[in-house]
Amino acid sequence: MRSLAKFTRILPIVFILFFACQPEQEPFMEHDPDQLEIENFISDAEELYLNPSARLLDEVAVCGGTMEMPLNYQRYFNMGKVEIANSEETLFIQYTTSPGVELNKTILVVVLEKRNNINGKKLFDKEKYTKLMYSNVHDVGTMETLYEIPKSELGEDMECVSIIAMAKVREQNDNHRRSKFAFARLENAKTDKRFRHILFEYCMQECNPEPEPEPCTIQCSYGFGIPSVDISKSFSFEELDITDWGWGYVHEVKNETLFRLPIKQDDSESAAIIGQVTVMIIDDIAYVYFQMNDGYPMNKTSLYFSHEMPESGIPCGYTYNRTYTNPDGTWKPTLTDNYEIENVSEILAKSGETNDDPNNDDKKLYVIAYTDFCE
Repeated sequence: MRSLAKFTRILPIVFILFFACQPEQEPFMEHDPDQLEIENFISDAEELYLNPSARLLDEVAVCGGTMEMPLNYQRYFNMGKVEIANSEETLFIQYTTSPGVELNKTILVVVLEKRNNINGKKLFDKEKYTKLMYSNVHDVGTMETLYEIPKSELGEDMECVSIIAMAKVREQNDNHRRSKFAFARLENAKTDKRFRHILFEYCMQECNPEPEPEPCTIQCSYGFGIPSVDISKSFSFEELDITDWGWGYVHEVKNETLFRLPIKQDDSESAAIIGQVTVMIIDDIAYVYFQMNDGYPMNKTSLYFSHEMPESGIPCGYTYNRTYTNPDGTWKPTLTDNYEIENVSEILAKSGETNDDPNNDDKKLYVIAYTDFCE
């Protein structure tokens, strides 16, 4: 009986010690009002293993810009941020905590989806999306981690994905090492309201965008080389049905020749001649000299020199262009300039109806000379 009484006295102590030694229960999404909906949404996600990256986002070359969202606990308390970017082959998602906060575990869900568009609103088609889930447990003191997901894992033609980025975080001054659950939240986003802005869309940034064409701006006035006595054939833009530029002339020339083109201030008969272009073709090299009169410094020269009859009169599309500016981008007055074009015979050989004899009568070069000048 004494033994039973003794056991009865120590039994409460055993229970107290047992439960005191149990790890604190950390529900998947402790106290979060979205818990049930989100747990249900990701319950059928395919879990994939991904080795943590040994680098960070600022160490990789990405395409376009970076999408950034706050990492919030209980919707309002900021614990850090999540950044998303991509390269040609990889989708990057980086978690970064605020000072005094560390990562315990990160969970990332990537939704590959097709959406129906009903009355201008994108709605989930539950039959046509899949979910991939990645997670990592982090060492004490971890404040940054990067996920690198190969695009091939998502589908080569996947232009946009939806993402849920979650993390268990700890405040470093918390003696109990208690975790808090935080989400990346995209405020004011057009997203599915069931998930209160934690499911957001990211579209892959274009890696090699086509460069924007440079505008063909005219700084001042303009002048074209007009017909001269040195050239047997010259055609006005009007005669050639070139309608995308106001006026000008195309000159037909042969190899081994010398000619001069006066440059007039405009296309009127009484317009003053303000300079000239001299073209000399010798020893398979074309030398083209621009010379403006005093008071008419050039801002830009353009030269069309080709075996093909031009289809456009816009100077920006000519085969050679040069603009005169100072290192600070301001205009640099210039009265003279020259171009040297090598292998003229090769250019000439591409023209005409036969390719055997560069001196054949059907071999021609077409030249337009243009200057942009300021008085």
